[in-house]
Amino acid sequence: MNLYNFIKVYNTIPKKVCVNLLKKFKKVNYRRHQWQNNGIVIGSRKEEELKNYDLEKKEQDTLVPFVKEALNKYRDEIYQENPLINYSNDKNDPFKMVESVSPFRLNRYDEQSNMAVHVDHIYTIFDGQEKGIPILSVVGILNQNYEGGDFKIIDKYLKFKTGDILIFPSNFMYPHEVTSITKGTRYSFVTWGY
Repeated sequence: MNLYNFIKVYNTIPKKVCVNLLKKFKKVNYRRHQWQNNGIVIGSRKEEELKNYDLEKKEQDTLVPFVKEALNKYRDEIYQENPLINYSNDKNDPFKMVESVSPFRLNRYDEQSNMAVHVDHIYTIFDGQEKGIPILSVVGILNQNYEGGDFKIIDKYLKFKTGDILIFPSNFMYPHEVTSITKGTRYSFVTWGY
């Protein structure tokens, strides 16, 4: 199996939805991204660190149908390309590969900010009632009017369009980063399927 075969991009979010959400997201209060190790906050990298905002339920509910559509396409492609890992015959359930998704987080990258190389083996995204280990990382791209901010996964750079959703496995084999923004502001959201 080729690791790159498990990295997929789908353009499922309509531009109008992205534009409407961005109007609100430009006005919300952000916090500086905090890195964690074994559930302990170890800090941020100051000016170069991106900023985060936890989506409200209504905002998340706006995006859920497009995330479900992308997850459904991902599942179908992965099972078609790798029939031996198809443990489900239920084609009507887009979350069969994953049971649920974590709360969505918005990432805002201003000029000179970035996301350092890391892996998404995260277990601190749960609120105490929900338990799980992320299986899939889901990144949604809300705009493309910025420069820099390239997404690098393993050793491959990906370019996105507004409305794209990127899906890849949440494990040590998929290190990834976002390079520094050189002009404009990059808006994306992330959630993890578990």
